[in-house]
Amino acid sequence: MSRTPGGAPCRFGPDLYERWRHSEVGAITDRLEQNLILQLVGPVSGRRVLDVGCGDGELALALQQRGATVVGLDASRPMLEAARARASAEQAELALCLGRAERLPFADGSFDVVVAVTILCFVPAAEATFAEIGRVLRPGGRLVIGELGRFSTWAAARRCRGWLGSALWGSACFRTPRELRRLARAGGLTPVEVRGAIYYPRWKWAARHLARFETWLGRRTTLGAAFLALTAVKPDGGSPRREPAPSHLPDHRIAPERIPRIQPRRLDPAERARLEDRITRRLTELNAVLIAHYYTAGEIQDLARATGGHVGDSLDMARFGKDHPASTLVIAGVRFMAETAKILSPEKRVILPAREADCSLDMGCPADEFAAFCRRHPERTVVVYANTSAAVKALADWVVTSSVAVRVVAHLHERGETILWAPDRYLGDYVRRRTGADMLMWTGACVVHEEFDPAAIARIKVAQPELAVLAHPECRPEVIDLADAVGSTSQILVAAERLPNRSFLVATSEGLLHELRRRQPEKIFTLAPVVAGSRCAGTCPWMTMNELGLLAECLDDPSAMTAHEVRLDADVRERALVPLKRLMDFA
Repeated sequence: MSRTPGGAPCRFGPDLYERWRHSEVGAITDRLEQNLILQLVGPVSGRRVLDVGCGDGELALALQQRGATVVGLDASRPMLEAARARASAEQAELALCLGRAERLPFADGSFDVVVAVTILCFVPAAEATFAEIGRVLRPGGRLVIGELGRFSTWAAARRCRGWLGSALWGSACFRTPRELRRLARAGGLTPVEVRGAIYYPRWKWAARHLARFETWLGRRTTLGAAFLALTAVKPDGGSPRREPAPSHLPDHRIAPERIPRIQPRRLDPAERARLEDRITRRLTELNAVLIAHYYTAGEIQDLARATGGHVGDSLDMARFGKDHPASTLVIAGVRFMAETAKILSPEKRVILPAREADCSLDMGCPADEFAAFCRRHPERTVVVYANTSAAVKALADWVVTSSVAVRVVAHLHERGETILWAPDRYLGDYVRRRTGADMLMWTGACVVHEEFDPAAIARIKVAQPELAVLAHPECRPEVIDLADAVGSTSQILVAAERLPNRSFLVATSEGLLHELRRRQPEKIFTLAPVVAGSRCAGTCPWMTMNELGLLAECLDDPSAMTAHEVRLDADVRERALVPLKRLMDFA
């Protein structure tokens, strides 16, 4: 990447880096190095990031585009001026600071993430640099540092140039994975992994034809890599020891035979128009509003918007229903969404036309079993995901959505609280990795998100390095680690708009692609591949139950509406409202 040494007098200039970036080898190499760094950094939305040796601001701006609050530091005034000019050209605000890597001008624990690319090769005091980085990281914070590998054709050529009199390369230091790990430990950090990149020699034809194998090689060996990237974390010494996953708990993923096989009915345009007219008329007659989730079929989402309703995530749906003047809320989604709407709007009639529409996370967390689990761990704060029944919410201290789960748990962790989490094991693992919190997990999983195939996604990324991956945090960690952005449905929509890529793989239920394509028709969105033998094929089968025909039949028949009305025990509703209000006040 186009960087300048963050802790040494600058031997480079912005013009030199600009020429490198515009050469064919430089453009390919710069892209591969930046992709690796961003992949290892992971999701940064809402996090405070320090870019040490920020150079002309390329990486700092990329991180800021992903939602981070970024501070760039460099020892070179010309480079900082170039970074300011670059930020201005992109109409971005970027905090920049003159300083050296060995003496960072920041308070202890100021940053969630520190990135540093090719600074150690020119910094005389590498140990001091790692110590300073460890100091400014918060407990549980992450370092991603990229350096020049010692055993590569690039390093050999640069050493030869040093022997022939180059002042720059004569003083440069090339590193091995072992040295990077040692330096991290000396700085009080825990090494996680070292990955390699740039295995081809510095020739145009080699870069052009061999770059496609970079990701595959980088996951298997660092030998021959011209670029090494280390990930390390700062231990959270103040938190209690984490408990292992409870071996006495059964696996709460639902059995495959409980997953319905739904074949959506295909409508011709005339029939679709007739059904839409019937539904629109009945919504008006009933003083009702149609509220749909992003995972429902495109025609359901379109009708909700066309009739003055709403399309959103689960909590957004309930909020809209609460604030809308309609006396009847028609929910195109699954049961827990309709129950949440009823909790927030007890005076309104809530209809769930797809009465059998459930959720594998809700099904895998029966209230009686969960209550017993909570009783065994009374010292823990109970945090449950929104994808649960009203009865489970009534047992919780907090309800969270995927968009705020990290922030809520980080807040509780800072207060010294330990967490009992339910029901999604993968979302829980993602939150734990992001916050460092002590979390005891329920063992459920979403049948849709669990089936996305990390190996297939990795192969596609190798073949199409310009493509970005958007993933929901209910996915397996192997998928999350491949993603360019991770977040809730709403956060995925924002990330797709913010990222400059034209093509995307989307690892969440297929219904969201309709909204992504509606908002950005100029971009290409493709459902991420799933594992062989998948029962869901990337689509929530219960969401698929929401069809125009079913909706029309339910609204036309008063007895069907009565049968499909959502009713909650008053005591359960009142107790479930407490953690939901806590969430809404926090968010």
